[in-house]
Amino acid sequence: MATNDVSQPRLATISSYDASSHAVKVTLEPRDPGVPPTESNWMPLGAIGIGNGWGVAVGPQIGDQVLVVFEYGDFSSGTIVSRIFSVAQQAIAVPSGEIWAVHETGSFVKLVTNGDVDINAAGKITVTAVQEISLTSETKVSVHAPLISMNGA
Repeated sequence: MATNDVSQPRLATISSYDASSHAVKVTLEPRDPGVPPTESNWMPLGAIGIGNGWGVAVGPQIGDQVLVVFEYGDFSSGTIVSRIFSVAQQAIAVPSGEIWAVHETGSFVKLVTNGDVDINAAGKITVTAVQEISLTSETKVSVHAPLISMNGA
């Protein structure tokens, strides 16, 4: 195999983001401090799971560190395969076996090992359904608020 047919994954920093196409531009790391950074072309940002109009995707922030793979070493045809935690962007400490989605505002959804689902919102929580919403508990349902408003037909 020719050497130009192989490319090693590279660390890079997101420099631009297009939410409509879930694509980013990056600058490669590390770079020579005496040379201005070179920005890539638009490249796809990998996601946990995707489909035609559905999926799990997290919009990046400018400055996020990522791992990029370039097909055949071509800097114009990269794909972001992962975001990488660093000293500047530290990971949240998620216990083994749990799944957490935590926003910078403090809002979160946590699927915890005992089977609980913990939800916290820094703002409001909106639930909308085209059909019925059902709330069932085998023990008790508690509602605590200074004001409760209910409307029904």
